[in-house]
Amino acid sequence: MTIISLIAWMVLVAPAQREPTADEILSKVDGLLAGINDLTVSLDIVAEMDRLSVPPMKARFYFKQPDKMHFTSEGFAIIPREGLGLALGRLRERFAGKGVEPDTAAGKAAVRVYLEPRRERSPVKQMFVVVDAERWTTERFSATTADGRILNATIVHQRLDGRWLPATMVIHFQSLRPDSGDAPLWDSDTSPAPRRADLRNGTVTIQFSGYHINGGLSDDLFTKPPRQ
Repeated sequence: MTIISLIAWMVLVAPAQREPTADEILSKVDGLLAGINDLTVSLDIVAEMDRLSVPPMKARFYFKQPDKMHFTSEGFAIIPREGLGLALGRLRERFAGKGVEPDTAAGKAAVRVYLEPRRERSPVKQMFVVVDAERWTTERFSATTADGRILNATIVHQRLDGRWLPATMVIHFQSLRPDSGDAPLWDSDTSPAPRRADLRNGTVTIQFSGYHINGGLSDDLFTKPPRQ
């Protein structure tokens, strides 16, 4: 057998490398939080929105596995709660992967994963995420919500203690429906809050700093008193 024939035969009989499935990619994304039981991080927030003038805001974000989130701020703060949850992973338990195709992110190889919510009453109805094919971080996502809003986000990551965590997130959102009273995907621990119909179109930019990981956050922190 000639060398060329041998190489051709090896190529033919060698098993093709299997591409990861959508659910396997989501598992890798969620695995970025492995070993993190809780974390605290400071948020610097700049919002530019239609019909609403908002000064720069500061908040503190608390997260505890598997899905507890809490925010504190010295004044009113507009916080894209759902966007922060997606930036931290937690995808596979809430979404099923429906398909995968190649993509790019910041000039690097990436994969686009199309998702379908597992819960019938999920606030997100349609969504895809773009995942870095080497480090398995969520670089972009686009979601359509139940109340007719579209969220498009980009995320820049930083490496801390061997983990990739969000450094900056920019979320663009718009509504394709007339003003309504449907509650948006925002969270505020202070009042007064703007009218819900005001939160329709705009951009929210978030800077993350001062991460504190596995500080032993109490469950009591995540129990909100009834709104007055």
